[in-house]
Amino acid sequence: CAKEGKQPKKLLRFAGMPRQIMPKGLPFELKSYLELVELTGRCIREDKRGYIESTHLPLLERVNISSENW
Repeated sequence: CAKEGKQPKKLLRFAGMPRQIMPKGLPFELKSYLELVELTGRCIREDKRGYIESTHLPLLERVNISSENW
């Protein structure tokens, strides 16, 4: 789909860490994905439109989600 410039009708779910019997989905946890997105957003580069300010709290803290809920 993406190679043809089309968006899939459904997004894959987060299947968790890789294991022997792996359900269909992305092989990592949602928390890891959000951390990756945040770290990428905090990178300052000339060829990037903007970035997340270093003064902003981490995403999970800003939305008030505790680590126990993960």
